[in-house]
Amino acid sequence: MAGRPFVSVDEMNSIIINNHNQMVGPEDDLYILGDVCMGQRSQMPDLIRRLQGKLHLVAGNHDEGLLKNPDNHSLFASVDKLLEIEVPGDGKGHQRQMIVMCHFALESWHRNHKGSWMLHGHSHGTLNSPDTMLRLDVGVDMTAKRLGYTADSYRPLTFEEIRRYMSTKKFEPVDHHGAS
Repeated sequence: MAGRPFVSVDEMNSIIINNHNQMVGPEDDLYILGDVCMGQRSQMPDLIRRLQGKLHLVAGNHDEGLLKNPDNHSLFASVDKLLEIEVPGDGKGHQRQMIVMCHFALESWHRNHKGSWMLHGHSHGTLNSPDTMLRLDVGVDMTAKRLGYTADSYRPLTFEEIRRYMSTKKFEPVDHHGAS
Protein backbone atom coordinates (compact mmCIF):
# COMPACT_ATOMS: atom_id res chain seq x y z
CA MET A 1 0.00 0.00 0.00
CA ALA A 2 2.96 2.33 -0.62
CA GLY A 3 3.27 3.28 3.06
CA ARG A 4 -0.33 4.48 3.22
CA PRO A 5 -1.80 5.02 6.73
CA PHE A 6 -4.54 2.37 6.53
CA VAL A 7 -4.84 -0.84 8.53
CA SER A 8 -6.25 -2.81 5.60
CA VAL A 9 -6.96 -2.62 1.88
CA ASP A 10 -10.71 -2.57 2.66
CA GLU A 11 -10.27 0.45 4.95
CA MET A 12 -8.14 2.19 2.31
CA ASN A 13 -10.69 1.55 -0.44
CA SER A 14 -13.56 2.75 1.73
CA ILE A 15 -11.78 5.97 2.75
CA ILE A 16 -10.53 6.78 -0.76
CA ILE A 17 -14.01 6.19 -2.25
CA ASN A 18 -15.61 8.34 0.46
CA ASN A 19 -13.05 11.13 -0.07
CA HIS A 20 -13.64 10.94 -3.81
CA ASN A 21 -17.42 11.12 -3.49
CA GLN A 22 -17.23 14.12 -1.16
CA MET A 23 -15.41 16.05 -3.90
CA VAL A 24 -16.81 14.66 -7.16
CA GLY A 25 -20.46 15.04 -8.10
CA PRO A 26 -22.38 12.79 -10.49
CA GLU A 27 -21.95 15.20 -13.44
CA ASP A 28 -18.29 16.09 -12.78
CA ASP A 29 -15.55 14.85 -15.10
CA LEU A 30 -12.77 13.01 -13.29
CA TYR A 31 -9.58 11.91 -15.03
CA ILE A 32 -7.92 8.86 -13.49
CA LEU A 33 -4.34 8.67 -14.70
CA GLY A 34 -3.93 4.95 -14.48
CA ASP A 35 -3.87 2.19 -11.92
CA VAL A 36 -7.50 2.78 -11.00
CA CYS A 37 -7.38 -0.16 -8.61
CA MET A 38 -5.44 -3.26 -7.81
CA GLY A 39 -6.44 -6.54 -6.28
CA GLN A 40 -8.87 -9.25 -7.22
CA ARG A 41 -10.20 -8.51 -10.69
CA SER A 42 -13.69 -9.68 -9.70
CA GLN A 43 -14.00 -6.89 -7.08
CA MET A 44 -12.74 -4.04 -9.28
CA PRO A 45 -15.97 -3.21 -11.16
CA ASP A 46 -17.94 -2.94 -7.90
CA LEU A 47 -15.35 -0.59 -6.43
CA ILE A 48 -15.33 1.58 -9.57
CA ARG A 49 -19.16 1.72 -9.65
CA ARG A 50 -19.07 3.30 -6.18
CA LEU A 51 -17.17 6.32 -7.54
CA GLN A 52 -19.28 9.32 -8.51
CA GLY A 53 -18.68 11.33 -11.66
CA LYS A 54 -17.95 10.76 -15.31
CA LEU A 55 -14.79 8.71 -15.02
CA HIS A 56 -12.20 9.04 -17.78
CA LEU A 57 -9.45 6.43 -17.51
CA VAL A 58 -6.02 7.08 -18.93
CA ALA A 59 -4.91 3.49 -18.57
CA GLY A 60 -1.84 2.49 -16.60
CA ASN A 61 0.18 -0.68 -16.31
CA HIS A 62 -2.03 -2.12 -13.53
CA ASP A 63 -5.24 -1.59 -15.53
CA GLU A 64 -4.47 -4.26 -18.13
CA GLY A 65 -6.29 -7.02 -16.23
CA LEU A 66 -9.39 -4.89 -15.68
CA LEU A 67 -9.52 -3.82 -19.32
CA LYS A 68 -9.08 -7.37 -20.69
CA ASN A 69 -12.81 -7.74 -20.11
CA PRO A 70 -14.52 -5.51 -22.72
CA ASP A 71 -17.56 -5.16 -20.42
CA ASN A 72 -15.41 -3.18 -17.98
CA HIS A 73 -14.85 -0.43 -20.56
CA SER A 74 -18.44 0.67 -19.89
CA LEU A 75 -17.43 1.65 -16.35
CA PHE A 76 -15.74 4.70 -17.86
CA ALA A 77 -16.87 7.62 -19.98
CA SER A 78 -13.64 7.12 -21.95
CA VAL A 79 -10.54 4.92 -21.93
CA ASP A 80 -7.29 6.15 -23.48
CA LYS A 81 -3.54 5.64 -23.18
CA LEU A 82 -2.83 9.34 -23.73
CA LEU A 83 -5.38 12.13 -23.62
CA GLU A 84 -5.27 15.80 -24.56
CA ILE A 85 -7.94 18.19 -23.34
CA GLU A 86 -8.36 21.94 -23.41
CA VAL A 87 -9.96 23.73 -20.47
CA PRO A 88 -11.58 26.97 -21.67
CA GLY A 89 -10.73 30.33 -20.09
CA ASP A 90 -13.00 31.40 -17.27
CA GLY A 91 -13.44 35.10 -18.07
CA LYS A 92 -11.75 35.96 -14.76
CA GLY A 93 -8.24 36.30 -16.12
CA HIS A 94 -7.48 32.62 -16.55
CA GLN A 95 -6.71 31.73 -20.17
CA ARG A 96 -7.57 28.42 -21.80
CA GLN A 97 -5.29 25.61 -20.75
CA MET A 98 -4.09 22.67 -22.83
CA ILE A 99 -3.46 19.55 -20.74
CA VAL A 100 -1.78 16.32 -21.83
CA MET A 101 -2.43 13.31 -19.61
CA CYS A 102 -0.68 9.96 -19.53
CA HIS A 103 -0.15 7.39 -16.81
CA PHE A 104 3.58 7.69 -17.40
CA ALA A 105 5.48 10.97 -17.08
CA LEU A 106 6.66 12.38 -20.37
CA GLU A 107 9.78 14.47 -20.86
CA SER A 108 8.28 16.26 -23.86
CA TRP A 109 4.63 16.51 -24.92
CA HIS A 110 2.35 18.27 -27.38
CA ARG A 111 2.55 22.06 -27.08
CA ASN A 112 4.83 21.94 -24.03
CA HIS A 113 6.77 24.82 -25.59
CA LYS A 114 3.52 26.87 -25.45
CA GLY A 115 2.71 26.19 -21.81
CA SER A 116 0.63 23.01 -21.99
CA TRP A 117 0.66 20.94 -18.82
CA MET A 118 1.69 17.28 -18.50
CA LEU A 119 -0.24 15.45 -15.77
CA HIS A 120 0.71 11.88 -14.88
CA GLY A 121 0.61 9.17 -12.24
CA HIS A 122 2.73 6.00 -11.98
CA SER A 123 5.73 7.32 -10.05
CA HIS A 124 4.14 7.72 -6.59
CA GLY A 125 6.05 10.95 -5.99
CA THR A 126 9.49 9.49 -6.72
CA LEU A 127 10.10 11.47 -9.92
CA ASN A 128 11.23 15.07 -9.65
CA SER A 129 10.03 17.67 -12.14
CA PRO A 130 12.13 20.83 -12.40
CA ASP A 131 10.35 24.08 -11.51
CA THR A 132 10.72 25.12 -15.13
CA MET A 133 8.75 22.09 -16.41
CA LEU A 134 4.95 22.17 -16.39
CA ARG A 135 4.65 18.51 -15.39
CA LEU A 136 2.84 17.27 -12.29
CA ASP A 137 2.36 13.89 -10.61
CA VAL A 138 -1.33 13.86 -9.66
CA GLY A 139 -1.42 10.31 -8.32
CA VAL A 140 -3.14 9.74 -4.99
CA ASP A 141 0.17 9.19 -3.14
CA MET A 142 1.59 12.50 -4.35
CA THR A 143 -1.64 14.32 -3.49
CA ALA A 144 -1.50 12.85 0.01
CA LYS A 145 2.14 13.91 0.35
CA ARG A 146 1.26 17.51 -0.59
CA LEU A 147 -1.68 17.51 1.83
CA GLY A 148 0.01 15.91 4.82
CA TYR A 149 -0.57 12.12 4.62
CA THR A 150 -3.81 12.21 6.60
CA ALA A 151 -6.55 9.76 5.65
CA ASP A 152 -8.61 12.58 4.09
CA SER A 153 -5.67 13.68 1.92
CA TYR A 154 -6.07 10.58 -0.28
CA ARG A 155 -8.38 12.26 -2.76
CA PRO A 156 -8.51 13.76 -6.24
CA LEU A 157 -7.03 17.17 -6.92
CA THR A 158 -9.32 19.85 -8.29
CA PHE A 159 -8.47 21.76 -11.44
CA GLU A 160 -8.04 24.90 -9.30
CA GLU A 161 -5.54 23.13 -7.02
CA ILE A 162 -3.57 22.00 -10.06
CA ARG A 163 -3.70 25.51 -11.56
CA ARG A 164 -2.45 27.01 -8.27
CA TYR A 165 0.43 24.54 -8.13
CA MET A 166 1.37 25.09 -11.77
CA SER A 167 1.34 28.87 -11.23
CA THR A 168 4.26 28.46 -8.81
CA LYS A 169 6.46 27.08 -11.58
CA LYS A 170 8.76 29.35 -13.57
CA PHE A 171 8.06 27.94 -17.00
CA GLU A 172 10.93 28.04 -19.50
CA PRO A 173 10.25 26.34 -22.83
CA VAL A 174 13.03 23.91 -23.64
CA ASP A 175 12.74 21.94 -26.82
CA HIS A 176 13.46 22.30 -30.49
CA HIS A 177 10.54 24.73 -31.02
CA GLY A 178 11.84 27.51 -28.77
CA ALA A 179 9.50 29.96 -27.08
CA SER A 180 7.55 31.10 -30.15
